[in-house]
Amino acid sequence: MRVCAAVFDLQIPDSASLKDKRKQVKGIVDSFRNNFNVSASEVAYQDKWQRAAIGVVWVSMTPPKDDSLFSSLESLIHSRFDVVLLGVERCSY
Repeated sequence: MRVCAAVFDLQIPDSASLKDKRKQVKGIVDSFRNNFNVSASEVAYQDKWQRAAIGVVWVSMTPPKDDSLFSSLESLIHSRFDVVLLGVERCSY
């Protein structure tokens, strides 16, 4: 059994307030939770209007499933036109 984690560093260029940003982040976090059954939360830049970092954690039994799920999470971010993926950190234990 493996515990996997990823942090997605995002820019939200159209956000004009913290309220706008929270709406976008909530949509992404809810999509992660509902579609992929992972634990997700905003983990940094809570006071910045146009930046966010979303941490995601999941448990997997095999490395190929880890890669597949990670690719799916990253694809979901890329499919959104309202955010820009600046970087990703990934690790597993």
